[in-house]
Amino acid sequence: MRPLTSWLLVLCLVSVLGSAQAQRRVALVIGNAAYADSPLKNPVNDATDVAAKLKQLGFDVAMATNRNRSQMTTAIREFGRKAAGADTALFYFAGHGIAVRGKNYLLPVGQSFTDEAEVETEAVEVNSVLARMEEAGAKVSLLILDACRNNPLPPSSRSASRGLARMEAPSGALVAFAAQPGAVAKDGTGRNGTFTKHLLTHIGTPGLPVEQVFKRVRAAVEQETNRSQSPREESSLTTDFYFAGPGSPQASVVPEPLPGLPRPGATGGVSLDDLQREEQTRREWVQWQAGMKADFDKLLAFAGGSDLQIKAWERFLATWKQDNPTSTEDESLRQQAEERLAQVRRLAANATAGAPQHSPARPSVQQQVPLPALSPSAWPRAPLRLIVPFAAGGPADVTARSLAKALSPLVGQAVVVENIAGAGGTIGMEALTRAAPDGQTLLLNQLGMASTQALYRNLRFRMPDDFEAVGVLAEVPMVVAGRASLPANTWPEMLRWWRANPGKVNVANAGIGSSSQLCALQLQQALQTDGTSVPYRGAGPAVADLVGGYVDLMCDTVGNLSVQVAAGKVKVFAVTSAHRSAAVGFAELPTLGETASAVPVMSVWTGIYAPKGTPAALLEQINVALRHAARDPQFAQNMLNMGAQLVHDARATPAGHRRFWVEEMARWTPIIRASGQYAD
Repeated sequence: MRPLTSWLLVLCLVSVLGSAQAQRRVALVIGNAAYADSPLKNPVNDATDVAAKLKQLGFDVAMATNRNRSQMTTAIREFGRKAAGADTALFYFAGHGIAVRGKNYLLPVGQSFTDEAEVETEAVEVNSVLARMEEAGAKVSLLILDACRNNPLPPSSRSASRGLARMEAPSGALVAFAAQPGAVAKDGTGRNGTFTKHLLTHIGTPGLPVEQVFKRVRAAVEQETNRSQSPREESSLTTDFYFAGPGSPQASVVPEPLPGLPRPGATGGVSLDDLQREEQTRREWVQWQAGMKADFDKLLAFAGGSDLQIKAWERFLATWKQDNPTSTEDESLRQQAEERLAQVRRLAANATAGAPQHSPARPSVQQQVPLPALSPSAWPRAPLRLIVPFAAGGPADVTARSLAKALSPLVGQAVVVENIAGAGGTIGMEALTRAAPDGQTLLLNQLGMASTQALYRNLRFRMPDDFEAVGVLAEVPMVVAGRASLPANTWPEMLRWWRANPGKVNVANAGIGSSSQLCALQLQQALQTDGTSVPYRGAGPAVADLVGGYVDLMCDTVGNLSVQVAAGKVKVFAVTSAHRSAAVGFAELPTLGETASAVPVMSVWTGIYAPKGTPAALLEQINVALRHAARDPQFAQNMLNMGAQLVHDARATPAGHRRFWVEEMARWTPIIRASGQYAD
């Protein structure tokens, strides 16, 4: 009877493992990457690849990428319905995740989160997903979260610094985290995030219980990251679960060996010669990588003509094309080199073709002004304080921190960025008026310097009287955009449609006083069109509703719309700048001047300001240092990535900046007053 019993046991085991493909398996896979404030590289790839793998394993998969809160909630609700009575329900999410007061939240796209209170109301709580899975009554529930890609909230408005919090899995469920509680998962330098890359490797291993799958994933991630990232799981499974049985299509996959050290007492010995040869090879790769990095740094400092820069970057990519098996730094450097090569080629092409100049240019903006040499001086005497009147993480903050990095070595002092947010930037502006006029405290601000005086009727300071203009650094063109379903594809078609629907067109903006609202006001007054203003709390939710088709039009910056334009989720009709934009995806757009529309040139410009009474000679020293910093290659690249154009004309000088500032105030004040929309 013993042989017969053994055979029966084997047959039962094979039957259990092989039946995995016959079970009803349901999965929802979400990958969010296009975050307005802190975009990620790999979650869309991660979701795509995980969905494909799960389909191979017999799952009925629904996949969604770059979804806002409403869309995520709808997808989760449909997932719960579909999972009712299923054998297995699996939810996978890749993107930003945040722990607030011990609860974990998955962040949707299309929302700029400024504090934890917004996260609690506008993000998706993980427990709500688990609740849907419990209600579905699946025999096995799997929740996989590659959602510890860092906390994008500004440090001043969060209590938990990083990652997700520990949570218990309900009965019959397993919850897998890409990193241990409070730690951050790596986005990955290749196609996939570090955790998901190894999950894809092991998930199809035939006959491997789910707990063993994640043990292998954890071992592989710890080895790759030198234990800086350590995945964790919480399991309350009451039955065994296998992604792939012995007879599944995945049986041909050979599992990777687990990393490990020789066990005490193991035989066979170790070849000292092999170890020495391996160590020598590693040293050679380290030297090779150092040479590549040195060449890259040299090219960053190279200021030759565009033709020579193109040749230099092409030569770099040809010389350092070999893959370094001991590091991923070479992949990152090659990617950066390719981006810089593409940028130089675009700029060279624009210079050769000649940018259209149909739009009228202001007299103060026509020609570049000479850049004086940077000479040693007694300024500064201590670390510089650079005030940003907005929360960390926004465009102004990103610009300030990039500028600080470029400015610090030029002045020989640290440049400390201080975020003083609130009341539309007026609190930070007022803080500058209280600073000593000694050049040690500066303010970085944007278009609001021209509109705040009209928007706020009870300010405790006056502009421009209580400030000194130092110079304009950069400007970002605005783009007139529409929902993808709009029955128009060109500016003339859009304008005809708008005028044919008076009072029916919804125009979104990022809130009263925002550049998108000012742009829309100017458009409607200049074009004599009628539209319903729809204000939002920030550009993120406004753009999300434009993508969703809930509003018709919006005027926003190139940087805020680049991801949606590249994905074909919105239509764009024209740019508001004097010249066409060099940003990817916008170069073919006409200016409003080219469309023969009588709309003045508009851009979101960034300027630097000092306290009233700062001596003229000191202002000049500060200005020269800032203009040299603006020519730093990395700062220039960062501005290009944001869709900004550096300013090197008369506006870059203190006198030119002040004239331009007065002109802008004279332009926006009557537009704001005519609208009757104020911020106080």
